[in-house]
Amino acid sequence: MSRELFIGVSVSGHDSSVALISQDSVLFAAQEERFSRIKGDGRFPHLALKYCFQQPGVELCKTIHIVHSGSPFQKSFRILTQIPSSLFSPKALWKLIKGFAKTSLGIESRNFQSKIGRVASECGISKNRLKFHYKEHHKCHAAGAALSSDFENGAALVIDGIGDFYSSSLFYFNKSSKSLLKRISGDGIKNSVGIFYAAITNFLGFKVNSGEYKVMGLAAYGEDSKVTKKIEDCVLINNKSRKLFKICPGLIQALPGKRAYTEKLASIFGINPRSQESPTFDKQHLNIAWSMQYVLTRRLRELLKSIPNIFSTTGFTDVSKIVYSGGVALNCAANYTFNDFYDRDSIYIQPAAGDSGLALGAALLLCHEHGLQISVAKNYCFGTTIASNLTEEVERYSEISIVSKEQNQTLKIALQKLLDNKIIAIARGPMEFGPRALGNRSIIADPRFESNRDRLNAAVKKRESFRPFAPIVLAEKFPSLFSGIDSKHMLINAQWMPDRSKYPDLEIPSAVHRDGSSRVQVLDESDNGFLYSLISSFDKSTGCPALINTSFNVRGEPLVRSEIDAIKCFLNSDIDFLILGDMFIEKNSQYVYENHSLAFPLD
Repeated sequence: MSRELFIGVSVSGHDSSVALISQDSVLFAAQEERFSRIKGDGRFPHLALKYCFQQPGVELCKTIHIVHSGSPFQKSFRILTQIPSSLFSPKALWKLIKGFAKTSLGIESRNFQSKIGRVASECGISKNRLKFHYKEHHKCHAAGAALSSDFENGAALVIDGIGDFYSSSLFYFNKSSKSLLKRISGDGIKNSVGIFYAAITNFLGFKVNSGEYKVMGLAAYGEDSKVTKKIEDCVLINNKSRKLFKICPGLIQALPGKRAYTEKLASIFGINPRSQESPTFDKQHLNIAWSMQYVLTRRLRELLKSIPNIFSTTGFTDVSKIVYSGGVALNCAANYTFNDFYDRDSIYIQPAAGDSGLALGAALLLCHEHGLQISVAKNYCFGTTIASNLTEEVERYSEISIVSKEQNQTLKIALQKLLDNKIIAIARGPMEFGPRALGNRSIIADPRFESNRDRLNAAVKKRESFRPFAPIVLAEKFPSLFSGIDSKHMLINAQWMPDRSKYPDLEIPSAVHRDGSSRVQVLDESDNGFLYSLISSFDKSTGCPALINTSFNVRGEPLVRSEIDAIKCFLNSDIDFLILGDMFIEKNSQYVYENHSLAFPLD
């Protein structure tokens, strides 16, 4: 272990996370939710931080740099700008005043440092070895993308709901510069595209900071209507210097305890908002989802088109490469528009683009400022590891049995079960960092049967029937099946356009959405040799080089982390088989699965 360590910590209200970096590589990064089992957990990441401090050699380290992904000064200024809009809401006003006092007087920073110190002490680490730093929210997003990419310089775009002050930012990044980032333009909270999308999410009956991806999936069931023009008139590109977007006043709000949309926005639609988690959708609600997704995509396209002009007056002209982060960057449907301006070698979207990625971005930024070059694994699997053989752990559960303990035999059995149209969960190796399951904590199935989508949604994932599933595809076969930029992290949609000279009859209806799009993950052998081997064998047997890949969890629950999480989820769902490490596991014949309601809150 090196003499200095860098620990990034993100506590932004949702998706809290921690990242541990040595002087040359990322050692660990994970969301608190994976430890606490509370989806989207935004509390102080006590459990994930404790795991960091308990890693071998940390106790011997001379200096541990703790970097928080937030700027107290910018946050104080943002709260001040929110106070006028809260004057008619006493509860919101009081919360803002308290927030301003805590931030501006340093109370929040002292509380943060005190909590870090207590966790360090629990792990036998002296507080005197801790050195604290604070980095701006959007710079952490941008640094996480730029320093994870292979690019030396270029544009860095950040779009989210709200950071410390900014809701969208455009930077120039240069890895040869110690400061790394130079802000070119940005918008405050009043012109937040992310909050506007959240307002529509809220209006459609979904949870903010969680249900936005549902709106994206729901959009395919709507169509163009008169509401499209209304939303277009609400969300505009701002051509003024140092600005990116413009939201019409009075439509959105980001006040404590308040919904994201205002009465003014609701009146534009002329219909009542959908009841939260209502089992049905009115056609008008479907059309609102379609229109919101269309407008976001169009405005993103207009912004990307204008980037060279924005930079033309700055002196930074080499912006042929772009990196992208922030919560809106997870909208893979809108990201398809990057195809119009960039190729696969000139665009990089951070896999943990949302606030979960802030901890890593903060730590990478501080390392860069210390003159360190950090190696960032491209698969973004930085979490806790599940061992290859867990015989003793499995044998504690009378409901399951081990069929195979050897990897090659497990692969053969898994192939046969897939050919029998069975659903298999995988939990092996290091856990993925960010929202996507990339093969180490995944559920896989045959995509050729449309019924698998319905079974996965209803009995396995226990979620809404309109939700699509994504395919994982052998990288070399992607160009023959899809149109668009390929993504190893499910960050850019592609269109299902198979080359019928090679695949005359192949269809994968359970992994292609209603509009012909797919959130594809392409897979090279170097990414995940185990899964690559399984899909290659499936391809040889069926002529289909793809499987369904969805996250190993059920609705309301975070992605599984440990072998215990994996076994519990396996037993509490209609998954047929489990690959745990190198072992193939089945439920005993006498075990009866009951599709009971979840103890987790709805997402």
